[in-house]
Amino acid sequence: MPLLRTGFHIGSHYEFYQTESGTAAVDSFIVGDVTIELARMLELAQPGQIFIGDIDTWLPTSRSEGSYLVTVDSQNFVDRVSRRAGALNGLELSGEKISDLHCYLTGETGASAGRSVRRFKVTDKHGYSRNVYNLRINIRTCDGRPLLLGLSDSNLPKRQYDGVTAIAESDRVLKRLSPSIAVADD
Repeated sequence: MPLLRTGFHIGSHYEFYQTESGTAAVDSFIVGDVTIELARMLELAQPGQIFIGDIDTWLPTSRSEGSYLVTVDSQNFVDRVSRRAGALNGLELSGEKISDLHCYLTGETGASAGRSVRRFKVTDKHGYSRNVYNLRINIRTCDGRPLLLGLSDSNLPKRQYDGVTAIAESDRVLKRLSPSIAVADD
């Protein structure tokens, strides 16, 4: 079974339509900053890994007209997705029904039961760097079988591999929904 490298990011893009001369065929391409970011992230991801970009954007609090915009970073985004993952319960995946789904940015669990999220600096072949996080998705089926997507933190190098470096994140505190505060470190 092939292991895919996966990336997720939010950014600007547009759709480009190209027609083929002499025919009615039209090809559609999505191009822009976000596609370049994703290509560079995926170029350095390990097989089976899910990278999520360093998101810094505004999202609405709901779909209703009275909603307002809130700032969202990568951790907030993943927390929001995980809270809403219950909508997938009962969906059939690989012949099994989903009973629970949880996604999170990986890191190490500390002695005080807190979790530190690790941020990685990806430097591409052109020397440009961007920050990414490793995403893990745990799916439990109705019969109790786990389906695990992405690499666990223990499967990742602690410092550096092929253009990817684990970096300290003491300048940025990522708040979790739990009572603990997660501070990314190396």
